[in-house]
Amino acid sequence: MPPLDRRPGVVTAGAVVAIVLSALALVGGLFGVVGVVVDHVDPDPGDYLSVGGMIAGLVVCAVLIAACAFAIVLAAFALGRRQWARITLVVLGFVSFAALLPLITSVLLLLPSAGRWYAGRRPRGDSPGRSGWIAGQ
Repeated sequence: MPPLDRRPGVVTAGAVVAIVLSALALVGGLFGVVGVVVDHVDPDPGDYLSVGGMIAGLVVCAVLIAACAFAIVLAAFALGRRQWARITLVVLGFVSFAALLPLITSVLLLLPSAGRWYAGRRPRGDSPGRSGWIAGQ
């Protein structure tokens, strides 16, 4: 197999880090939703969220869950040598600058070996439905 047809390890590492961290953050967002709802229905009148506070908390959790799900989908497409997914995942990583590991994912996807692989073309007749394509074989 020519060198451009094999997926570099940095691409695989970047996508796996993005998938794992996004999945963990997604689960955290789901726990956040549960926490906001439970705190709102707390029977102690002095210790509960107002309706506005609950709505704000749910909106923040919904945005987090949607962003994480989007990042997982982008990482899967990035494994399939989709340049637009790579760029969008890098931008999403830099937007979430508060977290160090999404930045690591972005840096891995910007390394020269990853760029050369994304610049190459898939062999003729290769499509996402064929076995071995997404596994880099």
